[in-house]
Amino acid sequence: MKFTNSMSPAVLLWTMCHALLLRISVGQIATQQECETTNSTGFTEYRACLANTESLNNLMISARVEPEDYTCGYGQTQEENFYCTLDVSFQCNLCNATDPSLAHPPSYIYDQQDPTQPTWWQSITWYMYSVPLEVDVTLSLNHSYTINSKIEIIFQSSLPQRMILEKSSDYGSTWQPYQYYAYDCGYFQMAATDELSLTSPTQVICSEDYSSGVRTVFYPGGSVIFNVENRLALLTNSTLPEEFQKAYESNLELQAFLEITNLRLKLLYPATDGLEWTGQYYSLIRYYYAISNIDTFLICNCNLHGKFCYQDSNSLETICQCFHNTMGKSCEQCLPLYNNRPWMAGSALPFPEGTANECEKCNCNNHSVSCTYSQEVGQGVCNDCQDNTAGISCEICISGLYRNSSVPASSPNSCIECNCEPLGTMENETTCSQYAANNKPIGQCSCQENVEGRACDVCIDQYYGLLLNETEGTCKDCSCNRFGTVNASNICEKEAGQCPCKPNADTRTCGQCKDSFYGYPISENEDCLACDCNPGGSISPACNKVSGRCTCRSNVTSRQCSMTVQGFYFNYLDSNSYDAWGADSDCIRTSSVPFDLFTGRGYQKCYQGNQVTFRGVTAVTSLADNALFYRPVIRYTYVSSSPWLQANLNIVSAQSDAGTSLCPVAVGTTISTVAFSLPPGESTGWYASSGQSVMLDRRCNYDVTLRLTNDGSGSEEIEIDSLVLLPTGDSFPIYTQGDAAQRSFYDECLRNISVIGKRQSAIDLCRDFMFVVSTESNDGAVACDCDPTGSIGSSCNSYGGECVCQVRVGGQRCDRCLPGFFGFTENGCTACDCDSTGSLSLACDFNTGQCPCKDGVALRGQRNSNDAVSDRRCQSCLANYYDFNSGGGCMACLCSAEGSVNPQCSDTGVCECKETITGNKCSICVQGYFSFSAAGCIACGCNLDGSTDGTCHPDLGTCTCKANVQGDKCDQCLLGHFNLQPSNPNGCQPCFCFGHGTQCNAAPSYIASAITSDFTQGSTTGWTATDPSSLMANPTSVRVLHPASLPLGSYVYLRAPRKFLGEHLDLYGQQLSYTMKLDTGGANTTSARYLTITGGRSDMGVYYNQEAFTPELTRRTFVATFYETYWRVVGEERAPNVAEFQEILSDIKALVIQASFGPGTASTFYNVRMDSAQSVSNPADYSSFVTVVEQCTCDSSSNTMGLSCEQCQASTYRQNNVDEPFDTCRPCDCNGRSTTCDSVTGVCQDCQLGTIGDQCASCADNVQEPLCDRCMPNHYGFGTDLFDGACAACNCNITGTGGATQCDISTGQCPCTGNYGGMFCDSCQFNYFDYANGCSRCDVCYDSISTEHTDLLLQAANLTSFVETLWAADTSATLGPFIERLMATYNQMLYLVLRTDEVIREGNNLTMTVATLNTTMMQLLASLDGTIKTSIQTSQENQASIEGLLDQARVAMVSIELALINSYNGLSSGDIQSYQLTLGQLVTELAGIQTQLTTLSSSVTIRELLLTQQVTDLSLAAGTAVQTAEEALMTVQQAQSVHDNTTSHTAALVTKANEVTTLGQQTQQAVSEVMERAQMAQSAGEGGAEGTMSASIEELRQESDDVIQEAMSKILQAAGIEAQVTAKQEAAASVISDVEATGTLTESLVITANSTLEEVNARYNRALAANQSATEAVASSTATFTAAEEMLAIVTNFESQSSAAQTAADEALLKQTSIQTLSSETTTIATDLKAQLTPINITAQEGLTKANQALQSVEVEAQNIRPVSQKAQQLATESATKLQDTSEITNSIRTINATQYQPAKAQCDLYTPDLVTLEGLVLQANTEAQTATDEALATEAATSKLLVDVRNIQQVDLAELPALMVRIEQARATFTQGDFAQLVTLLSQAVAEQQVWLDNTQIQVTEMQEQIDALESFKVSQ
Repeated sequence: MKFTNSMSPAVLLWTMCHALLLRISVGQIATQQECETTNSTGFTEYRACLANTESLNNLMISARVEPEDYTCGYGQTQEENFYCTLDVSFQCNLCNATDPSLAHPPSYIYDQQDPTQPTWWQSITWYMYSVPLEVDVTLSLNHSYTINSKIEIIFQSSLPQRMILEKSSDYGSTWQPYQYYAYDCGYFQMAATDELSLTSPTQVICSEDYSSGVRTVFYPGGSVIFNVENRLALLTNSTLPEEFQKAYESNLELQAFLEITNLRLKLLYPATDGLEWTGQYYSLIRYYYAISNIDTFLICNCNLHGKFCYQDSNSLETICQCFHNTMGKSCEQCLPLYNNRPWMAGSALPFPEGTANECEKCNCNNHSVSCTYSQEVGQGVCNDCQDNTAGISCEICISGLYRNSSVPASSPNSCIECNCEPLGTMENETTCSQYAANNKPIGQCSCQENVEGRACDVCIDQYYGLLLNETEGTCKDCSCNRFGTVNASNICEKEAGQCPCKPNADTRTCGQCKDSFYGYPISENEDCLACDCNPGGSISPACNKVSGRCTCRSNVTSRQCSMTVQGFYFNYLDSNSYDAWGADSDCIRTSSVPFDLFTGRGYQKCYQGNQVTFRGVTAVTSLADNALFYRPVIRYTYVSSSPWLQANLNIVSAQSDAGTSLCPVAVGTTISTVAFSLPPGESTGWYASSGQSVMLDRRCNYDVTLRLTNDGSGSEEIEIDSLVLLPTGDSFPIYTQGDAAQRSFYDECLRNISVIGKRQSAIDLCRDFMFVVSTESNDGAVACDCDPTGSIGSSCNSYGGECVCQVRVGGQRCDRCLPGFFGFTENGCTACDCDSTGSLSLACDFNTGQCPCKDGVALRGQRNSNDAVSDRRCQSCLANYYDFNSGGGCMACLCSAEGSVNPQCSDTGVCECKETITGNKCSICVQGYFSFSAAGCIACGCNLDGSTDGTCHPDLGTCTCKANVQGDKCDQCLLGHFNLQPSNPNGCQPCFCFGHGTQCNAAPSYIASAITSDFTQGSTTGWTATDPSSLMANPTSVRVLHPASLPLGSYVYLRAPRKFLGEHLDLYGQQLSYTMKLDTGGANTTSARYLTITGGRSDMGVYYNQEAFTPELTRRTFVATFYETYWRVVGEERAPNVAEFQEILSDIKALVIQASFGPGTASTFYNVRMDSAQSVSNPADYSSFVTVVEQCTCDSSSNTMGLSCEQCQASTYRQNNVDEPFDTCRPCDCNGRSTTCDSVTGVCQDCQLGTIGDQCASCADNVQEPLCDRCMPNHYGFGTDLFDGACAACNCNITGTGGATQCDISTGQCPCTGNYGGMFCDSCQFNYFDYANGCSRCDVCYDSISTEHTDLLLQAANLTSFVETLWAADTSATLGPFIERLMATYNQMLYLVLRTDEVIREGNNLTMTVATLNTTMMQLLASLDGTIKTSIQTSQENQASIEGLLDQARVAMVSIELALINSYNGLSSGDIQSYQLTLGQLVTELAGIQTQLTTLSSSVTIRELLLTQQVTDLSLAAGTAVQTAEEALMTVQQAQSVHDNTTSHTAALVTKANEVTTLGQQTQQAVSEVMERAQMAQSAGEGGAEGTMSASIEELRQESDDVIQEAMSKILQAAGIEAQVTAKQEAAASVISDVEATGTLTESLVITANSTLEEVNARYNRALAANQSATEAVASSTATFTAAEEMLAIVTNFESQSSAAQTAADEALLKQTSIQTLSSETTTIATDLKAQLTPINITAQEGLTKANQALQSVEVEAQNIRPVSQKAQQLATESATKLQDTSEITNSIRTINATQYQPAKAQCDLYTPDLVTLEGLVLQANTEAQTATDEALATEAATSKLLVDVRNIQQVDLAELPALMVRIEQARATFTQGDFAQLVTLLSQAVAEQQVWLDNTQIQVTEMQEQIDALESFKVSQ
């Protein structure tokens, strides 16, 4: 065999690198990316399928040998199948194809090799010489593959002398050579070419390196290589994978060269020893071909659309598993529906992911399963569209159908039929449009005249009837009656022609009113009027369709039947009620005051087991049905936390009062039994559910019994008020015919009236409902029934029937005394006057007047504590009782006979006790004493460290110990605890011991120590921040800024360094402290996690909860104590148990301190200290020790040791092989061959010689079993350092040893014989050769090259060592990790270059951003100032406008008053006609005034909206300013941190300037608030006046029918009140004038404040100029460092210069307080406006503050150079001057306050009592007016009839008028009397006299009514 010169290491490395690039770029074995992935949204991302490489041995291939019978063993004779080896061993054998052990079939060429059983293909021998022994061996791959690495052919025989390696890419149709191999390439007429000398990747060469020659023919088992790597190395000089991949992608020739479907080896001449020419048989049978294996790595060609191939189970073909929507054997075509673009192979570029070039799906809208790419269209065209679709994308419909836009285009129903209506289309056309065009929708049919709609199936507006049978195909005119249609419309319904009637009109053309309506409209804006007959007061809902008059029930009147006749009333819903006071009961009958908490005289106070029986219960109804459904109600009071568990209500029929009855139910029959619970409540009620309703017959009497069965766990006492029977709503049409909302309202009425506390609201709100139910139930109104003794007159209120009672008399009929009074007579009742302290109630016995006394209080006739006889009013205690004034009754003294000195107690009930005895009754020992006796008590003697409070058991003397303490005196720790400490809430701390022991003591010799971090040295000492940019180290502290970018509720935290972490069990009971302060801002206290630690096995976090560590502006030290009760678990908000807490301390993993506290805050930290304990070796030198360290007694079974059993004992290891101190330990398991092991894993250490393994259980390699004490035979090295206790095989060559196999057991040297040499005797000695023949001495010629030979051997050894060094330095035999590291380094370098460029760009952008933010901030401030001024000006204009409108309203009020006075005068003079005229004019004027007021209200509303919009704009501007300022602040704060500690002196000056600015702004703000509040006050006053007048007008309009009678009764009283009101209005006018004067004063203050603001703004502008100068100076700050030292000196001198300015600023701030106080007093009358503008002012202030902070930060940054100091001096001078001006302005404002505002305020204060008095008089007048209205009900009906007569006065007998006027005058005079009772009597007499006259005129009234009806009918017909 020939060999080229050895390659240099550099060339070798280059070749290896390119071999790796081949694997990466061609094979992609390093890339495991998916071909396609689909995310959760359904989006599919495609990538190139970088296929996996496969070994040739793993493929489904077939091998063929030609000629076929040239395989050894296939022959028929022994001669054909016999062979001998060519090597020196000369072994002979037979081939036999039928014997697996002797067979050598072609399949053995590519099988998987087993090293222990080698296989190979073998040809026949050259026994037929001289016939050439030429054999073709062909491998068919059944698919196209790309060769990925070298092809290696391993021969079992010696290498052939000549052969050719060929390949086919077309499954064997054509063949191309890969490489020629020959001992002499001249045979192929080619020159021999070295593989490293290739000039082209596809060059075909002839190699002489792999063929047998005469000297190598005897060495079988060689390899023939076809090297691919060297060819790929020619593609590019770059080692970058992406460059290599580009080169490979562009070299199509190389790609075709490496693509194969078949591989063929043409074997042309076998290896021979040169004796073939002799023709000797025993020579020829040694010449043959034998191939052990052919292998290479290949990639299945799937056009980068598949990663690998597989064998199809049906066709047995090898095909690709395709992706990218492709298919085919090699993924060479697109799927049927994915031809929207031409098929393309994938690409590996760009590297490394490549390009998929996936097939794109055609958009066929799910109507086709395939498409074809069209070059003309440029996309895929769908084939065979389904679902009635057509088009390139199946996007249109076939004729007669159109697109259904209501479903997706992909729906099977996307095309629907046109369905054109033939009757409505032109020429009965049935097709429609496919597209929307000319304002016509898609699918539009062609319509004929007067027809429309998509399908031409409806008439156009104002026509109908296209499809009506009688006129089919014709649209007719609607012909609607437009007075009856909505909006006078003639557009009717398109099918039947129904016109759109107004709500109350009817018929198709809307030509008449509906039923229950009247008055058909005579204009377009009118509608029929509703009858609105009251459903209870009227018999029918229908009315006269001309007049609208309803038919009323008895004693009910008015057009709608909604009023009762005089002397009759309608009931409340709860009128059928039965008072518990008069019921049969075993409860306690009780009454009380006030009596609004119950309904009758009182109630029954009941307990469990009591019952209350209501007798004589009846059903009250006049309905046609005798029976009616009721829902019972029990009214009660039950004060409890839980309901009364069970009560029962039983209803039985009872005996009639008359003795005989028509009741259909037998006496004693149970009607209903209901069980229920009573919820707690005061003055509440139980209202039976609808399922608990009961039907009662009005012909029957019933007894209803309430049994209080079980009070449950609630209060024992319940107060029963009454039984009520409420009719069910569904018994009345008003309920059943109502809608859901109405029924809900009626249900609410029933529920509310059942409850005493809500009864009055139900009466007020449900009047209409009650009227209907009452009049329907009673078939009309009910007659009044007043008790003559207790009532005044016989008339009652028409609503509820309440009579007018005598003084202190109550009840609907005025038939009893009110609670709190007794002695019912015609003169009323007498007050009880019970003593509220001694009485259970202020209500006494209604007959005797005896008050109900409390326990221990004396009744009438008993002797009291004053030794006197008591009266009935419960005014004193019984003898020997005390504590009357407590209000709970009197109590007995009950002094202890053993403990008291005297049995008599004091007034407070305290007895006089013996020494060591205490208690009010002298019955207990003093605290700290026990054993009570007549001789006194004994001291407890408790240990104060272990007891809870030093007290003990009163009898035994045993102390109350803390949780972990024991002993009678609490002086011992419980077992398992130690370290008794007074500060420990539990006394002793538990033993921890990591769970390996339960007993411990305090470890000795430990002293107090501490772990500290001192920040005063200018370092963070290892502390870090969660936001690193916020942490700054100053010379004396560390500072933390709250980043503006942090989300709301997030904060910065300091994280402790390592020395604070780890095992700190000694911290239990000790403390951690830190010192800090808040520099700026206010701390946000919403977060309570100021200090948090995390640790333990589960990383549990706890935070300190005992105290809120809220920082302040002064330095403060916070101290946290480590007891578990002081901490809370993060996320669970509970205290950790002691085991959890100690586990955290055993392994603290994190300790964090909150360092920022919200936007705008900055904090400074000075130090952190954590207590610890330190062991000392010389305890005698110390006097004080700590006892917090435990010394545990470890359980022997745990095999642990250490203070807390945290270590494993010697020769043991952790149970779970993890270094976890909570795990127990177990002994080492080393099989007696070692005594030590790893304490964590248990792996044995120092196994005895010859043994190995984790448990020393095995003998070392080649060591004799079982004792492992010597090498196995034919091995050596035991007991030496050669093989680490193992042995190695001798491997002696028996030829060289003469058959000996054992070597030296120490060195391994085999015993060589003769001239044999080498360690294994497998070579000749030096200068000897021909090993096979016994090693002969070399010729003399060898001596001449011995030196060169020696050098070559040395180079070979060095090269071998170098290669081994390279391999050892890497981790992969393929150099994979090395190239990966190389590429990673390269990518990191590129990333760093890009990041550097980005940082440079960001630096430039930051400079520009700061400048932009400064400009924007100033623009926003200017805009904000302008907006504020504009808003003030607008508010002033609005005030002036509102004042004008207010003046108009006042004039209107005066007109109304004059009109009323004239009306009253008219009534007094009796000129009724004149009064009617005046009243009509008044109504007209009121209507006009109402219009003015409406205009006024609209104007005010508009101005209010404008003001609101201005306020909103101001808020938005302020918000924008704040946001911009915050951004600017964040930017400059980052720059500030660089010089934070060098600029404090200049910063002080800037702060004073900012304070001056703030002073001016606050002055402006306060004065602006004065003006705006005054404006709001006036607006509020005008709004109130408007509301009052509107209400008055509405009242006059609704009650115009009652004006006459009310005016007659109240004319004199109204006149007096009118005079008072007039006087108060004049006084109020003065007040208004004063307010206006105050407004003028406020305007002057605004002007003054604006002037001040201008001055401050000027100073602010100069400050900005200074800031600009400072910014320009920053650029030169790097010129020299000496300038900074000069600045320091100047700043030092500057302190004295700035002190004057600072003093002036402080004075101004003090004066500012006075200004704010003055402004506060001035603006008390306008607080509403302040509440509205305060948030805006705050927002603006925040924006200004942020801007000031930004300004301050920029100025601080600028103070690093000398010019800053000079500018600051100039600013100080200007500030001092302007501060003096500010003081003058302040004095001016103070003078205005003293001379103008204070007198005005004093004058306003003088009017305050008058205004209060006026309000009282008005309230009294309203009360009297209401009372008079109720009292005048007795004359209501008569007056109403009188009004009818007045209206028809021309038809009435005028002769009756004088007498009538006399009576009216008498009535008017009567109304002026003070005694109201006499007035009512006179009115009653007048009514009686008038009745006669009214009867005479009733006939005339009836006739007149008929005439009116006729006239109204005539009017309608017109």
